Amino acid sequence: MARRTGRSTSHVSAVTLMASVTSRATALATVALVLAASAAALYAKRDIEAHLRTSADDLRATREATQAAQEAAQRQLQASYRPLLIETPPHGPPDESDRALVAGPNKGRVQLRFPGGHEDFADPRAVYVELSGPRINIAVPLRNVGNGLAVIHPMQVQLLGQRMLKQRVGEFLTVVERPRVPPGETGRVPVAGGIGWV
Repeated sequence: MARRTGRSTSHVSAVTLMASVTSRATALATVALVLAASAAALYAKRDIEAHLRTSADDLRATREATQAAQEAAQRQLQASYRPLLIETPPHGPPDESDRALVAGPNKGRVQLRFPGGHEDFADPRAVYVELSGPRINIAVPLRNVGNGLAVIHPMQVQLLGQRMLKQRVGEFLTVVERPRVPPGETGRVPVAGGIGWV
């Protein structure tokens, strides 16, 4: 029986040794799996952060492109409502707003009033220029061919030239009888100025 006990002991020792090796191998495998899972989690986190950065950059670029497109569309819309004053054709038909004046007793002419009290009659489509001593009177007909209301500011209209005298402070040399010119209509800008002779 002693033999059997020896064999049993050696058998038990072998089983214990095998169980010990197996449990250590399992522990090492578990540690390896934990390390592999940690590494995978770290790489996954880096990948997600990279995707988030890329997504944030894409979102920022999309917002900037959208904003630029909206601003361009707004500028185009505003441009479509802008006025555009041009010189009237001298031989074209009179403007609707001038037909009543032209059909009146003035025989196709409109009355022009200049600063300083000077008045005269002229063709509504022609540029009027009158030189009288040291004073010059000019009236320019302008047609609004844009889509928006044109506003003529008298203080911003001035005659410039080599012999033109400088306007004194507070001197009002422009009279605009119709400062607002709707689309498709004509307005006139009478301007008076002084000339210095050399």
